[in-house]
Amino acid sequence: MSNNVKSYRKYMATGVSAAMVATVGAPIATTHVSAAAASDFSDVNANAWYYEHVEYLYDKGVLNGYPDGTLRPSATLTRAEAAAMIVASLGISVSSNATLNFSDTRNGVWYTGPVAALVERGVINGFPNGTFRPHATITRAEFAAMVVSAYGITGATNPNNNTFPDVVSGSWYEGSVMTLAGHGIVGGLPNGNFAPNATVLRSESAAFLHRTEVPEKRLNQGPGDETPELAVQSVRAVTPSSVEITFTQPVESLTANDVVIRNTNTGGRVYPESVTLAADGQSATVQLYNALSSGITYGFSVNAAGETLTYDFAFELTDVAEIVIENQYVPAHRTSQLEYNVYDENGVNLTSEVDVSFRSPSSAVNPNTGEVSGLAAGTSTTVQVVYTNGDHVVESETITITSVDAVPTTLSNYTITNAEGSANFAAGNYEQVTDVYAGGEPDYLNVQFQDRFGNIYNPTAAGNQVVFESLNTNVAVVDRHTGQIQPFTTGTLPIRVSVRDDNGVIFSQTVQVNVNAERAANEISLESNSVTLSTLDTVGVTLDAQVLDQYGRTFDADIVPQQVDGLTMTYENGQLYVVTDNAAAGNYTVELGVANSDVTAELNVRVVEPGQFASYQVRGLPSSFDLNSNTTTSNLSVVAVDSNGLFIQDETTNATYTVRDANGNQVVASTRINENGELVLDAAALNGVGTYTIAVRLNNAVIETTTFEVVDTTVPPQVRFTSSTINAAVGNTLVDRFNDIATISHEGSTIAGAEVTDLEFVSSNDAVVNDNDGGAAVLAEGSATIYVTSVTVDLDTADENNAPTTIDFNTPQVFTVNVQ
Repeated sequence: MSNNVKSYRKYMATGVSAAMVATVGAPIATTHVSAAAASDFSDVNANAWYYEHVEYLYDKGVLNGYPDGTLRPSATLTRAEAAAMIVASLGISVSSNATLNFSDTRNGVWYTGPVAALVERGVINGFPNGTFRPHATITRAEFAAMVVSAYGITGATNPNNNTFPDVVSGSWYEGSVMTLAGHGIVGGLPNGNFAPNATVLRSESAAFLHRTEVPEKRLNQGPGDETPELAVQSVRAVTPSSVEITFTQPVESLTANDVVIRNTNTGGRVYPESVTLAADGQSATVQLYNALSSGITYGFSVNAAGETLTYDFAFELTDVAEIVIENQYVPAHRTSQLEYNVYDENGVNLTSEVDVSFRSPSSAVNPNTGEVSGLAAGTSTTVQVVYTNGDHVVESETITITSVDAVPTTLSNYTITNAEGSANFAAGNYEQVTDVYAGGEPDYLNVQFQDRFGNIYNPTAAGNQVVFESLNTNVAVVDRHTGQIQPFTTGTLPIRVSVRDDNGVIFSQTVQVNVNAERAANEISLESNSVTLSTLDTVGVTLDAQVLDQYGRTFDADIVPQQVDGLTMTYENGQLYVVTDNAAAGNYTVELGVANSDVTAELNVRVVEPGQFASYQVRGLPSSFDLNSNTTTSNLSVVAVDSNGLFIQDETTNATYTVRDANGNQVVASTRINENGELVLDAAALNGVGTYTIAVRLNNAVIETTTFEVVDTTVPPQVRFTSSTINAAVGNTLVDRFNDIATISHEGSTIAGAEVTDLEFVSSNDAVVNDNDGGAAVLAEGSATIYVTSVTVDLDTADENNAPTTIDFNTPQVFTVNVQ
């Protein structure tokens, strides 16, 4: 797919004044940006599916342009903007004295009249908590309902024209959506869905109204007329330090490395900490290391599906408009924090950004922090959350909190181990096991509970008891107190796990485990079932060999080879070694057995007289090494062979080798011989990952040259930055200040003791900071821009033997260093 760059812009209307509306692009702008046709706008393509729809509303003066020469067909609508668009298109007169009674709306602002007009006509209403949320984006389902109600559309000329699999039967919006579909006003998306919960675009809303008002433009075909290209549909702030990106089409994958955010004024970056892609791929939540600044426009560059999608988002914070809190339980005998959310007019969550107070008749509620402590179990009180900023006061509903004892409500995890209570559910490498095998080591059911507050519940610490009970004693008995499972036969075993206090059972849940037949040796797996050796072979061959059980799993048992005159065979650590010992020429069938088992396999060994010397052969040459494996060495043997490759004589003691890197530079030369008379090639002694060439010499003549790869499947550490600005003082080492903004992770986990130990960079002002001495010294007051090309990190600074890792950046990372 081509690497197209698609750019869309959206500015959040704050509703401060009519002039502000004109600059931020509410649908009914007081300043109409003139253009001869909709196609004259820089972001409108006359061949786009939506063109005639936006042109229709533009010509009516309903959909206006922006001062920057754009129409923004892919921008979203707020609830207030949607109301204004419908009122303007219908030509409804608006009273200048209109008022609204919602707790989060204002009178005398641009949206007051249009919203009031539709409220008066019963087209729209508020939410049960008394809010209207004028600046919240409106969904396709909500807009469909507004259109049906505002235009008085009833029935359907063709009620079976479209059905959408994602329209929930019996939902509040089903009738409106199907009415519009039946009239050919909506056709859905290319995948056949309607996407009722997706935010409606300006282009889509234009299509809704155009087809409603001009029947000749309605659809006659099936779904798929609304076909937006892949783009960032919207960006909205969830909190000042997190944003939600919505796409016009589903995206399969997205990581923090795919999202670049820059302050369009200064060019400084805001770094994503994490990205969580929604299950349907339509949106992603981006958590930022630092909060966005109000009044700043941020440029988003998103790499998705092989394309670069750009979007400018103007972040505006307004004052608190709504506080949401619901009835809730709090734990007795433990301090807890009330849960609530504070939103501004744009729906941005300001809970962690603003101070509120708490009104309650109970002294158990801290009026400043909302902590609850000392409320007796089984008792309740009321709480109201209050925000005050001068004369601006916002109050939540008054809710009830009830104190309850912490009791288990969920059996959150269970697994099988070989010891009572030995499961480490919090371990990073934890894997659940639900299979039990008869006749092996004792198996125990280990369990973990959570209380209603999501905390791990420890029954023993609470003075309670865990009781296990088998619900199928024909399959197995379970020890009541320890959870040990004693199998009788195979089958599914349901086990009831209960928590009891002095008065009886306070929690019970049933889990299932599988009881399997005793594991036993079932087969011998050989790398090859036949080998050919010469009568003179004293070096032999090695085969991979394993014992497998009836479930295909490796079984811990030794392979016992039958001893045959003239052959020597040994087995150790999964390797079967075969060598001749004065064997006569002929075919030998060697039976391989398994200790304490009747499982057998056959290995065919063909022994032949070698012919005349033809060449030398190097045995044991590797094709690759993995530095992440337990073995990084290979043992080489140099032997004289005939034309069929049959052994004549071992020449290893007279052999040497050299290894060169991909540039032809000699890396190592070795004559080291191990106790078995083999040459040792050690990948750890080379220059790390890369392609190498080994030349093996015998009596100074090269007998074989081959290449091999050294790889490292170790997951490298990652370093991410929380800021693009570094503050330092004269005399500091820049590396130390760099650690203030660096987060180092490895295999998905943040490493607390890891540090950046070195930087490679270029400075725009060597007088302030430079890397000339290798220590990245901060020399003088001032400012400098540094371009970092690599960093070296140490994952464990306490371990002197730990090898640092260098991380190279494909493009330099740019930072501003301010020295005071």
